[in-house]
Amino acid sequence: MHRTAGSVRLATRVKALAVLVCLALAWASPAMAQQSKASTVKAGEVKPMQSETLPSAPPAKTADQTKADAAKAPAAPQPQGQDMPPPKDAMRDMSTTVKEPADFNECVRVALVQSPMLVRSALEIETKRLDVQDAWGTFIPTVSINTTYWFRMPTKTDGTTDKPYTISFSTGQWNPVLSTFDVKAKNQMTNIAVLGHLKVIGEGIRRLAADFLQLSAIQEQKDVVRKKQDMAKMNLDFFKTRLGMGQATQLDIRIAETRIQMAKAEDDKINSMRAMVMDDIKFIMGVPFASKLDLDVAAAKKQILGKFSPADVTDEKIRAYSSTCASRSTRRTSRR
Repeated sequence: MHRTAGSVRLATRVKALAVLVCLALAWASPAMAQQSKASTVKAGEVKPMQSETLPSAPPAKTADQTKADAAKAPAAPQPQGQDMPPPKDAMRDMSTTVKEPADFNECVRVALVQSPMLVRSALEIETKRLDVQDAWGTFIPTVSINTTYWFRMPTKTDGTTDKPYTISFSTGQWNPVLSTFDVKAKNQMTNIAVLGHLKVIGEGIRRLAADFLQLSAIQEQKDVVRKKQDMAKMNLDFFKTRLGMGQATQLDIRIAETRIQMAKAEDDKINSMRAMVMDDIKFIMGVPFASKLDLDVAAAKKQILGKFSPADVTDEKIRAYSSTCASRSTRRTSRR
């Protein structure tokens, strides 16, 4: 009986020990698994996958909130293309309106109103007129008042004292004759400024007339070049037709194509010349270079030259005109 009880107790202890070992292994298995994963990542440079949390959808906005956000958001910059108008600062305000299509007379009117060529001479006239007003002011003499006051007036030998203050009046150098000559001289200077202004106006009108005549000639040249281009294209088509019939060579085709290119180059040259003349006209008129200006040069020769024709100029007319001018200058000299 004693032996049987001992064996039963030993089996019970073995079972309890096995249960404790199983519990210890079950508790240590997660830590061992994490250590094995960490060692695997370090050895093979493989990162474990992490779960990503998707963002939740934003709450729906009301119509009022949407309008408020749109008002607060900055305006997107608009692309500056050819269809977009230029900024306001790029366009200078004009004092008068140009009636388009503008002929020579209309351009002269606008130039007399707002041409930058006339600003300097016009300001000089105003300056000379102010000098004339200052010269007229010299006819009024300058009066000075001098006062003196003594705090302790000395006593005279007879025991009396004078007043402790004195008042005196004085005038500067006043010469009405010299003022008269000064006024006349300033008036002559004003007349000289006016004549200089008229000279600038005449130069501007002459320059504008030359530009208009040049535009008229450029228009005629452009028509001739356009006819040349049409003839060159017809010539190319003709040689292509003959080439198909076997009556022309590739050299003829190349020559015809070269003539087309020459006509196009001549047309480009005429366009560049016209652009330069247009810029000069805009400068004389005081029109911004960025603005478009439509001109009518059909009647430019008649408006500028009138009935004058270079074909009517002869030696006899030149001699008669020279003698007339000489007699006029002699009369003016004798009158002086």
